[in-house]
Amino acid sequence: MQTGLWFEDAPAPVAKPTRPAPVGQPPVRIKAQAEYARWRRELERLAEGWEDLHVGVLFRHLRLLASPHTEAAERADILAWLDAPLVFNRPAGALSFQACLAVYDARLDPAAFQQLVHRAHRQVVNHRRGRAA
Repeated sequence: MQTGLWFEDAPAPVAKPTRPAPVGQPPVRIKAQAEYARWRRELERLAEGWEDLHVGVLFRHLRLLASPHTEAAERADILAWLDAPLVFNRPAGALSFQACLAVYDARLDPAAFQQLVHRAHRQVVNHRRGRAA
């Protein structure tokens, strides 16, 4: 204990606690540019795959509607997909007819395309009925 002018007994100095050493620091990424370039390539490949998926769904559905061998239930499902309400104030749902057509060619009018597909579908169905009779 120390004695001072104003105090009879001064408190003993307190030792500061030591911080523990950091455990398991992650390594610093040195090749951040290479990782970013790889990420961009993967993102581009994903976007291309997304486009291919939409175009593939559109083509598959159109081929099935054009085939005289497609069952009536499957035709009804495809026509329901085709006749889904068109949206204009927000993006179309993923893999909807409107989204698939927009990815294939954004210049095409979905309403006019629907009418063309229905006309072609009627011809296929009428031809199928004529052959069956």
